[in-house]
Amino acid sequence: MISLKDGDQSRSMLRESFLDREIVLEPIELGDDLLVLLYGGSRSHIGSCILSIPRPTLRGGNKISCTSSVMNIVGHKDEEVGREAAEAITRVLNKKVMLVCGIHYEGLLENDLKQIKEICRRLVKRYLKSKE
Repeated sequence: MISLKDGDQSRSMLRESFLDREIVLEPIELGDDLLVLLYGGSRSHIGSCILSIPRPTLRGGNKISCTSSVMNIVGHKDEEVGREAAEAITRVLNKKVMLVCGIHYEGLLENDLKQIKEICRRLVKRYLKSKE
């Protein structure tokens, strides 16, 4: 993991294969904040950017929720997996998260999309488990 706070230049990338291509979650610590790249498939790109900011839940109690702002590139559908990932990381780590998402495969079926979403969820869970 790159950490600009302490100068450590090691890098942490979590990967999982789907249809002979990798999907990658790459967290980069920027001081107290986190930049996360979620990309892969046949052509990595910038499809959606999600800024998720932690806040106390509006339901009361001590839980952390978040508010997110999204920017999408026209014609890209990366927001759904990107937003889910950014908000999950923000709620657990209580950090501002900027997640850039770009996963592309040609000719996917509905079941393929479900599998990609599940892969992204597993990558996020693995990352969060590493932070315990």
